[in-house]
Order: sequence, then structure tokens, then C-alpha cells
Amino acid sequence: MNGKTLHVLKRFSCQKDTLVSLMIEDADFYQLCQDYEDCVNALQYWCASKEPLSMARFDEYRALVSELEEEILQAMEPLKPQR
Repeated sequence: MNGKTLHVLKRFSCQKDTLVSLMIEDADFYQLCQDYEDCVNALQYWCASKEPLSMARFDEYRALVSELEEEILQAMEPLKPQR
């Protein structure tokens, strides 16, 4: 793993082992995690920005982050331990 997955590992810290396994085994999942990282970074940028469009961009990236979190959870669902 590299610095391109820090936010996803932090956000889903309880599922770290599952995340790491999926990132190693599935290139598409790894790309999804990198996309999440990029969106979180952009969200943080727009949150601190004083530019006129910052609130609109913040809202857009907040929605994207939420969608990516859902996709990540869905990808991990089949790997959840059965109770």
C-alpha cells in the first residue's frame, strides 16, 4: 500500500484486514480506494478554500465521497464473516 490509500484505511479502520486483502487481490478495488483518496483530498481542499465556488465544489465532493464509501462497503460485503 502507499500514501494513496491512507484515508480509506482510516475511514474503515475496523475492516483494515479486509481492505488490504482486497486492494492486493483486486486492481479495480485498489483504484476505487485511490479514487476515494483523491476525493477526500479535494473535499478537504474545498472545505478550506475561500474561492467563490468553494461551497458548491465542497457539496459535490462530499456527495462523491459518500458514493465511493457505499461502493467500498458493497465490495467488502461478500467478505464479511458470517455470524
